[in-house]
Amino acid sequence: MSNIRSEKIMIVDDEIDVITPLSDFLTESGYEVMRFMSAKDALEALNKQDFDLLITDLMMPEIDGITLFRTALKKDRHLVCIIITGHGTVQTAVEAMKIGAFDYITKPLDWKILRPVVARAIEIRHLRKSEEKYRAIVEDQTELICRWMPDGTITYVNEVCCRYVGKSCEELIGHSSIPFMPAEELKKRIPVLTREQPVALMEHRAIMPNSDIRWQQWTNRAIFDEKGQIVEFQSVGRDITDLKNAEEALIRSRDQLSALTKRLSQAEETDRQRFSRELHDQIGQNLTALGINLNMLRNKLSGCLTGEIEALLTDMLSILEETMRRVRDLMADLRPSVLDDYGLLAVLRWYGAQFSRRMGLQINIQGEELVPRLPSEVETTLFRIIQEVLTNVVKHAGATQVTIRLDENNGKAHLTVTDNGVGFDPAAVNRLSERSGWGLLNIQERTKAIDGKLIIKSEPGKGTRLEIEIKR
Repeated sequence: MSNIRSEKIMIVDDEIDVITPLSDFLTESGYEVMRFMSAKDALEALNKQDFDLLITDLMMPEIDGITLFRTALKKDRHLVCIIITGHGTVQTAVEAMKIGAFDYITKPLDWKILRPVVARAIEIRHLRKSEEKYRAIVEDQTELICRWMPDGTITYVNEVCCRYVGKSCEELIGHSSIPFMPAEELKKRIPVLTREQPVALMEHRAIMPNSDIRWQQWTNRAIFDEKGQIVEFQSVGRDITDLKNAEEALIRSRDQLSALTKRLSQAEETDRQRFSRELHDQIGQNLTALGINLNMLRNKLSGCLTGEIEALLTDMLSILEETMRRVRDLMADLRPSVLDDYGLLAVLRWYGAQFSRRMGLQINIQGEELVPRLPSEVETTLFRIIQEVLTNVVKHAGATQVTIRLDENNGKAHLTVTDNGVGFDPAAVNRLSERSGWGLLNIQERTKAIDGKLIIKSEPGKGTRLEIEIKR
């Protein structure tokens, strides 16, 4: 039948003229009914299957209804029971209620009264089962779960909370303080939560009962009454001490990386200056002296030179001149003197022309030299960044045109590089596995080393704009 319910009802009564009409009535009401004439048979049935409601006579041979109910509760602690009797007293009614009987009805049964009583008893059964499921879910959580009044009195804690603070539920529930939540933190929570914004996330340090300092993260929800007043809070939290420690370690590592990057850059520039100076003072001078000597030799032997020797000397001088040119270029790459002598914009124009000639890339340099000039280490770092950027453009952007601009605005120096290349996802700055990742990371770390701010704007197919901002 379509009106058959899933609820099972057990009826136990040794009077046939009571159990039969009661069984028929409940069956017609849509319940699944099993009836037993003895409590012993009923207990055997309870061992084999579950029932939602037990309706039992109070007075029966061998086992009475209260004893039956008490025994049945050991098998199913959420079983709902209705006691019926024709010989009950106030004392037996009280006894039945003490062990958890839902209701106590006298014979003869009034069907009009019985119908809503049974329906309500079934509803209680569902609520008990739902509560058990909810509690099981809550207790199985690894999160800390508690409920508390606006004055801080705890109304509920799960087992995780108890284990966390090393106290039992009885030691926590009903007390007006939360051992793992400082009082000042409680005061901060109450004004934050409103009916419009009933949920808030917060992190704080907590001093544990054993004096350990831990970090916690809580999601707090305010529960309101019909007048909009906060009547209770529910908090779900977790211990994030390990996460906080990892974050602090990461920050320290980043600071160390920035410091190391700065020292490496300084060491690199020192080495570049030393190599450039050695090339100029030793190799460059030696090559110059060699060129002078070759020309003197050529002049002294001008009257007796054969064509073959003349060609050999000419070739030697040509090789020497090319070598000297390469040495000069190498010296400029190591540490261009124009940077020290004339400033950042001048060296960008010189390098842009050199790079454009070598790579066939159109490079436009715009802006004005900053007055006063930026500190030497800042100018050097910005120049190295431009070298890195242009290398990345050639490797990855597929651009034909690059514009570099240096200017000052509102007390800040701005160095901007714009290209018309293929563009990319700016999130690639943090994905080191990508081909361009290390170059971008190097630019980022160099910018941090001079306390600059790096802004990258790019979209696939729309080119890239990189801006570095330096406080004057």
